Amino acid sequence: PRGSTVLVFFFSALSSRVFAQPTALKNAATIAQFGPRGLVSVTDIGSGSRIDLSADEWSITIDGQTLRSEGAPPVVRKTAENEVTYSYPLSRCRVDAVYALKPEWHFVSKQLNAACASQSGFRVNEVVPWRLQVSTPVLSDFIPSVYVPHLGLKLEQSREKLSGKDFGEFLRFD
Repeated sequence: PRGSTVLVFFFSALSSRVFAQPTALKNAATIAQFGPRGLVSVTDIGSGSRIDLSADEWSITIDGQTLRSEGAPPVVRKTAENEVTYSYPLSRCRVDAVYALKPEWHFVSKQLNAACASQSGFRVNEVVPWRLQVSTPVLSDFIPSVYVPHLGLKLEQSREKLSGKDFGEFLRFD
């Protein structure tokens, strides 16, 4: 009887930590909705425009080993009034995906923090903080290419010398 009581209590505590989800971060301009795996929508309050996401994943390569958000179920907690943290226990590391929406912002930020056990240091080889799948129909997109006139390069030379160094993507929605 005593063992089953402890087990029920432990399961109850575990389920509330793993499955309870903060629903939203909100300021005067923006609402960010969250689900069990991360960001699920962002709404601009002034215009009523909303972008829905069907996936919000990330990856980080540490000492040649790639860790992905799909590798473990996250523990979700609201860590501040304007912050939600998803913690992933992966391999020898714990990775926290920290989302923030400050009072004056019209956007949501995402920061990845890695803490690895039994090492005095580690090398981060690559970080992919956003691997999103947008479920809202995209009308058009624009990817601005690199252009570094301060290095004395023309546009074509910039693209040739720094290929693949694009700075994000602009998406146009209805």
